[in-house]
Amino acid sequence: IDESGRARLTGEFRERRIADALDAYADAYVLCPECGLPDTKLKDEQGATVLRCEACGAQSPAGP
Repeated sequence: IDESGRARLTGEFRERRIADALDAYADAYVLCPECGLPDTKLKDEQGATVLRCEACGAQSPAGP
């Protein structure tokens, strides 16, 4: 990720590999595991990153 916040990929990658990586990122840091909506915010609580859903109110640990 460069200084402007954009990801830059160098090399040759198969489309499926990039799609799988983006899907894994969305599952870990964007989509609510309870309702599946992307209406979430990442919050730091007591040294842990938590995914908080603004749609259903669920909270869960973020990341893999």
